[in-house]
Amino acid sequence: MCMKYINSNVQCFNLSTKGLLGNVGFSSILDSVKSIQKEDKYIIDDFSIVTFINIRGTKNENNMENPLNAKKKLNFRIRLTKLSENEDEQISYDLKDFDIDLSDESVVKKACFKYIERIEITNVENLTLSSNGAYVIKVLVKNSEEDLYDVQMLHPIYVK
Repeated sequence: MCMKYINSNVQCFNLSTKGLLGNVGFSSILDSVKSIQKEDKYIIDDFSIVTFINIRGTKNENNMENPLNAKKKLNFRIRLTKLSENEDEQISYDLKDFDIDLSDESVVKKACFKYIERIEITNVENLTLSSNGAYVIKVLVKNSEEDLYDVQMLHPIYVK
């Protein structure tokens, strides 16, 4: 189940750069990444996962179901998981954790209603996997007061 009012999207790139002014440059969109086999392990070449987060407010600022109105801290996790029907083979690799503090008014923008836009870059370098094949990148999110993450979105990637 995903968290309401939060949109997330992921794109994988061969290279991403962030400038001094916060502008971001990307090159070569990827739907697969190369790996090098060493014995029974696979080492992924370097690539970037760019996560786009949009948290939407509502016109009714008394709606505490909306995370922006509740002003909570949200914890995000970017996870890579092997696709398999056998649960024992669904091995996951946590790549990055980050937070968005919704009580921080400096990150909140206002148009017709409040919103937050965030771009988070995860650089994957020399990640050792147990196998190649089909994987999925998960964006997980939870309220900082909760224990379990919700799966907010899934993005497929193939490891060659």
